[in-house]
Amino acid sequence: MGKRNVPFCMDTYFFLKYFMVKYNWQGRDRHKVQEENMVQRISIKGLFGYFDYEIPLWEERISILTGPNGFGKSTSRGMNLNNPYRTSGRMQDKEHQKKYQSYIRQMSQVFGNVTLIKEQRLIRHVRRSIVRSSGEERSIGSEIIETVKEVPYKLVKKMGEIGSEYSRVANELDSTYPERLFRQEEKIEESEFQEKLRLMRERVGKLNSYGISDIQELKIKQFRPEDARALKVYFDDFEKKYDNYTDLVERLELFVEIINKRFLFKRVEISSNEGLIIRDKHTEKEIDLLKLSSGEKETIVLFYNLLFEISSGEILLIDEPEISLHIAWQRMFINDLKKIAELRNLTILVATHSPQMISGNRNIQIDLGELYKNGLSERKQDKG
Repeated sequence: MGKRNVPFCMDTYFFLKYFMVKYNWQGRDRHKVQEENMVQRISIKGLFGYFDYEIPLWEERISILTGPNGFGKSTSRGMNLNNPYRTSGRMQDKEHQKKYQSYIRQMSQVFGNVTLIKEQRLIRHVRRSIVRSSGEERSIGSEIIETVKEVPYKLVKKMGEIGSEYSRVANELDSTYPERLFRQEEKIEESEFQEKLRLMRERVGKLNSYGISDIQELKIKQFRPEDARALKVYFDDFEKKYDNYTDLVERLELFVEIINKRFLFKRVEISSNEGLIIRDKHTEKEIDLLKLSSGEKETIVLFYNLLFEISSGEILLIDEPEISLHIAWQRMFINDLKKIAELRNLTILVATHSPQMISGNRNIQIDLGELYKNGLSERKQDKG
């Protein structure tokens, strides 16, 4: 392959190598590969017709990709299996798009979802159209949406969906409670009663703080031996009901923690009716999301996406997360990202220019300039 490769040939070769080299998946069950999250290394061949890279993905679940402009940081992480048409700008030809879709299907069968969070996160374009009487759809332009305004509605929807599943489980358990109580033989001890009561109060308090459940706290305060069988059934049922909310509560807690430690004079609140509310800490007045600074909007949108829009176990590619963020917030980012990666079982590759992002995390940094200088990337010679 000569120096003057056509873009599609170069990118197709890169795309295949990006996900298929050195992952040790050949001949293995794809579901097993996905469960084990086995992505260990990215191999890139022929990037820009010049560069070959071997990029490890560290056991910490996060790798930070840095390097001079023109060495391929963003290109190295810029493949989005969910939306390939927006990653290159060169995939205009329909035939090429079909070929990319074929590769996407192959990669998805092996690795599941791979998502790119692009550098432009605060706005999105929505195409508007009308349907004529003939049934033909006609475009009438597009509208720019500020994505931060969508976050509250998305949170309300997610909490509602989980609430519906809770109601289904609760109704099923409640309807069979008398029958199960009659058959129950195992009893609960007083020490176990006290511990379960404490844990229940803690969990109900969390749910009430977000207004996302009508689970009632047990009114009984004292243990009575004659109630031991009924209490055993009651607490077992509570565990099963609360399980529906466990993952949501963990994500909400981390989201609120991350936002509130950045917002010095404001705080975020979560509500099942309002979704997300920002209040002034001194006046308690609600603040319009559109009146927040660009950095505050960026923080809300980015961490909402990371915690609520990315599926557990995904491979995640983030481009320039430092955009609009204060230096102090940039320094916090990777440590918070580690918490998210652990909670959501994510493998993450970050491309950044920010020294603050790297500070304290050089053990997970891969610098493409250093790889090239040290001979771990070979510049291809012109064979033509």
